[in-house]
Amino acid sequence: MSVKKDNVWTGLDIKYGSALVENAGCTLTTIEAPWARGLKMLKTGEVDLMLNMSKNKLREEYYHFIGPLRIERIRLVSKKNSLSLIHSWEQLKRLDAILVLQRGSYFGKKFEGILDNNIKLKTKLRELADNDIGIKFLNTGRVDALVVDEIFIDNLPNEIKNLLDIHPLIINSDPIYYAFSKVNFDNVRIKKLQEAYNLLSKSPEFIEFSKIDLMEK
Repeated sequence: MSVKKDNVWTGLDIKYGSALVENAGCTLTTIEAPWARGLKMLKTGEVDLMLNMSKNKLREEYYHFIGPLRIERIRLVSKKNSLSLIHSWEQLKRLDAILVLQRGSYFGKKFEGILDNNIKLKTKLRELADNDIGIKFLNTGRVDALVVDEIFIDNLPNEIKNLLDIHPLIINSDPIYYAFSKVNFDNVRIKKLQEAYNLLSKSPEFIEFSKIDLMEK
């Protein structure tokens, strides 16, 4: 989603973050921070915008949501042939494994319910600042599976992706959004950004990326 090379950020987050704010007459400056810290910075107004944000009532107290950006599909990923493939929630309820996920991320109420009822799984759960670290932990055998958005896996180099199993069960599938700090953006500025999104959402490239026909909504 975001790749830093020679001190320059590229990737889908940068592309569609820039596209939105430029349509509103602004420019995008990228700040590097772990996801959980970024959430706190957005809440206090230290940063203006984060992408790929799930919407829930708690977050709506602090952030303006514009979008959707795309449909998120959360999957389990493990080192190839190291773990029986998880096809159903019943299998996940019985799973005894070390899972790792990105700290501060939201994976849906059903997954939270599984963890509440599978104490062994919840106790072994690990949280990391970065999904790239989770991939390294998988490859070294320090964890059994990573809980992650499948678009992250799709965009990995083939030499890494070919070493992984993507499990059939979809942990969560919901729209995700641009999120703006309520500290820094009043309703007038948000309206301008909403108009910029409406323009962006009509482009064929954005529609293909988002996997939903936004013009009919």
